Amino acid sequence: ANALHLAGMEIAIVGTKTDRPDADLLMKGAPYCHDLVGKTDIKGLAELLAMSNAVVGNDTGPLFLGARLGARSVRVMGRDTNALTSAPTGFGCGWLQADPIKDVSVDAVLAALDELPTV
Repeated sequence: ANALHLAGMEIAIVGTKTDRPDADLLMKGAPYCHDLVGKTDIKGLAELLAMSNAVVGNDTGPLFLGARLGARSVRVMGRDTNALTSAPTGFGCGWLQADPIKDVSVDAVLAALDELPTV
Protein backbone atom coordinates (compact mmCIF):
# COMPACT_ATOMS: atom_id res chain seq x y z
CA ALA A 1 0.00 0.00 0.00
CA ASN A 2 2.80 2.41 0.84
CA ALA A 3 4.61 1.83 -2.44
CA LEU A 4 1.41 2.20 -4.47
CA HIS A 5 0.58 5.37 -2.54
CA LEU A 6 4.05 6.78 -3.29
CA ALA A 7 3.42 5.95 -6.95
CA GLY A 8 0.44 8.31 -6.82
CA MET A 9 -2.39 5.84 -6.36
CA GLU A 10 -5.24 6.05 -3.91
CA ILE A 11 -5.66 2.79 -2.05
CA ALA A 12 -8.97 1.20 -1.09
CA ILE A 13 -9.09 -1.86 1.12
CA VAL A 14 -12.11 -4.09 0.56
CA GLY A 15 -13.34 -7.24 2.21
CA THR A 16 -15.84 -8.66 4.64
CA LYS A 17 -15.96 -8.48 8.41
CA THR A 18 -13.75 -11.58 8.57
CA ASP A 19 -11.02 -9.50 6.88
CA ARG A 20 -11.19 -6.85 9.62
CA PRO A 21 -8.06 -7.95 11.57
CA ASP A 22 -5.89 -7.92 8.45
CA ALA A 23 -7.37 -4.63 7.29
CA ASP A 24 -6.66 -3.09 10.69
CA LEU A 25 -3.00 -4.14 10.41
CA LEU A 26 -2.81 -2.62 6.95
CA MET A 27 -4.47 0.59 8.10
CA LYS A 28 -2.02 0.85 10.99
CA GLY A 29 0.90 0.91 8.57
CA ALA A 30 -0.86 2.88 5.85
CA PRO A 31 -3.50 5.09 7.49
CA TYR A 32 -4.21 7.07 4.30
CA CYS A 33 -5.95 4.01 2.77
CA HIS A 34 -9.69 4.17 2.27
CA ASP A 35 -11.15 1.56 4.60
CA LEU A 36 -14.12 -0.01 2.82
CA VAL A 37 -14.01 -3.36 4.65
CA GLY A 38 -17.58 -4.44 5.31
CA LYS A 39 -18.92 -1.28 3.68
CA THR A 40 -19.64 -2.40 0.12
CA ASP A 41 -22.20 -4.70 -1.37
CA ILE A 42 -21.50 -6.45 -4.68
CA LYS A 43 -22.90 -3.52 -6.70
CA GLY A 44 -20.80 -0.97 -4.84
CA LEU A 45 -17.72 -3.18 -5.14
CA ALA A 46 -18.26 -3.55 -8.88
CA GLU A 47 -18.63 0.23 -9.25
CA LEU A 48 -15.39 0.81 -7.32
CA LEU A 49 -13.47 -1.79 -9.30
CA ALA A 50 -14.80 -0.51 -12.64
CA MET A 51 -13.20 2.86 -11.99
CA SER A 52 -9.99 1.42 -10.53
CA ASN A 53 -6.69 1.69 -12.32
CA ALA A 54 -5.24 -1.41 -10.67
CA VAL A 55 -6.14 -4.27 -8.35
CA VAL A 56 -3.59 -6.27 -6.37
CA GLY A 57 -4.63 -9.23 -4.28
CA ASN A 58 -4.55 -12.92 -3.62
CA ASP A 59 -7.24 -15.50 -4.37
CA THR A 60 -10.25 -13.25 -3.91
CA GLY A 61 -13.43 -12.47 -5.76
CA PRO A 62 -12.66 -8.74 -5.92
CA LEU A 63 -9.41 -9.43 -7.80
CA PHE A 64 -11.17 -11.51 -10.43
CA LEU A 65 -14.06 -9.04 -10.68
CA GLY A 66 -11.61 -6.15 -11.10
CA ALA A 67 -9.81 -8.04 -13.85
CA ARG A 68 -13.10 -8.75 -15.62
CA LEU A 69 -14.08 -5.09 -15.36
CA GLY A 70 -10.84 -3.95 -17.01
CA ALA A 71 -8.60 -2.91 -14.11
CA ARG A 72 -4.97 -3.92 -14.43
CA SER A 73 -4.81 -6.88 -12.06
CA VAL A 74 -1.93 -8.68 -10.39
CA ARG A 75 -2.59 -11.79 -8.35
CA VAL A 76 -0.03 -12.79 -5.73
CA MET A 77 0.20 -16.55 -5.15
CA GLY A 78 2.03 -19.08 -3.02
CA ARG A 79 3.47 -22.40 -4.15
CA ASP A 80 0.27 -24.37 -3.62
CA THR A 81 -1.62 -22.44 -6.30
CA ASN A 82 -1.59 -23.55 -9.92
CA ALA A 83 -1.27 -20.28 -11.83
CA LEU A 84 -2.26 -21.92 -15.10
CA THR A 85 -5.70 -22.80 -13.79
CA SER A 86 -6.48 -20.08 -11.27
CA ALA A 87 -4.82 -16.79 -12.21
CA PRO A 88 -6.91 -14.00 -13.73
CA THR A 89 -6.66 -14.01 -17.51
CA GLY A 90 -7.15 -11.46 -20.19
CA PHE A 91 -5.89 -8.09 -21.26
CA GLY A 92 -4.21 -6.32 -18.37
CA CYS A 93 -3.87 -9.35 -16.06
CA GLY A 94 -0.79 -10.86 -14.53
CA TRP A 95 0.42 -12.87 -11.58
CA LEU A 96 3.41 -13.41 -9.34
CA GLN A 97 4.26 -16.53 -7.40
CA ALA A 98 6.77 -17.34 -4.67
CA ASP A 99 7.37 -19.95 -2.00
CA PRO A 100 6.56 -18.68 0.52
CA ILE A 101 4.10 -16.10 -0.77
CA LYS A 102 5.64 -13.39 1.43
CA ASP A 103 8.72 -13.54 -0.82
CA VAL A 104 6.81 -11.74 -3.57
CA SER A 105 8.45 -8.34 -3.28
CA VAL A 106 6.82 -4.94 -3.46
CA ASP A 107 9.18 -4.07 -6.32
CA ALA A 108 8.03 -7.14 -8.23
CA VAL A 109 4.38 -6.15 -7.81
CA LEU A 110 5.09 -2.59 -8.99
CA ALA A 111 7.06 -3.90 -11.97
CA ALA A 112 4.27 -6.32 -12.87
CA LEU A 113 1.72 -3.50 -12.77
CA ASP A 114 3.96 -1.28 -14.91
CA GLU A 115 4.28 -4.05 -17.51
CA LEU A 116 0.52 -4.48 -17.88
CA PRO A 117 -1.24 -2.56 -20.64
CA THR A 118 -3.94 -0.11 -19.67
CA VAL A 119 -7.38 -0.34 -21.19
